[in-house]
Amino acid sequence: MLVVLAAVVFSLRPALFGDPQTQPAHALLHVWRIVLGVVLVLAAAAVQIAVGVRWRRDLRRRADED
Repeated sequence: MLVVLAAVVFSLRPALFGDPQTQPAHALLHVWRIVLGVVLVLAAAAVQIAVGVRWRRDLRRRADED
């Protein structure tokens, strides 16, 4: 889900935010779009790592019990 949100954020076109000549904060919107996308990708990676670590720990616990 986080990867899908990151893809949506990265795919937002600048035209959606209006004309850059009339809005001085237009450049900040581009920066925040990139920052938010990167944060979402990193959060997705962190979730994957956490799930993998938990999965391996459970496998080891089951192997020790047998």
